[in-house]
Amino acid sequence: MARTLYLDCFSGISGDMFIGAMLDLGLDFELLKREIAGLGIDGFTLTVDKVDRSGISAIKFDVRIDHHHDHHHDH
Repeated sequence: MARTLYLDCFSGISGDMFIGAMLDLGLDFELLKREIAGLGIDGFTLTVDKVDRSGISAIKFDVRIDHHHDHHHDH
């Protein structure tokens, strides 16, 4: 059975919001991490958290950049 997903992004959608929505629909996070690892890019960590904002429950997907410096300065 074919399934279709329509996105009504009248004011746009960010990548993290889109992936969070896909994870909320059932996308396997471990599968996503394996597929992204296959790109051969390092220096980041993927995180997923269940959040509640003003009574709306959602999945928060985030890409956290690993900061490795030989010197100290504030970001």
